[in-house]
Amino acid sequence: MLHSLVVENRGDRPLDNLEVVARAHPPVLAETRWTIDRIAAGSEVALRDLATRLDIERLARLDEAEVCELVLSVTTEDGHTEEQRHRLELLARDEWGGVNCPIRVVQVDC
Repeated sequence: MLHSLVVENRGDRPLDNLEVVARAHPPVLAETRWTIDRIAAGSEVALRDLATRLDIERLARLDEAEVCELVLSVTTEDGHTEEQRHRLELLARDEWGGVNCPIRVVQVDC
């Protein structure tokens, strides 16, 4: 679901022991957590391994589009939290493009 996620330290001091959390309302994905050991002042960290577990059963039951909110939060070691909220539209199962298309895997050896 996430293609890239970057945490930026816009402050003038390093930040240590950050916790990044992704969650959704309604919960169409399992809450996912990442830990960042340190971000230097004025720098950024791109998170790797952005795999999130979707609630496929819930998504497959959607008969009409539904609005969802993706919440991304970053909490510092002293408990300060910054959040970003993103509105998402969940499509009904009959609106998913390519669901009935066959998938072909092509292997290329370089």
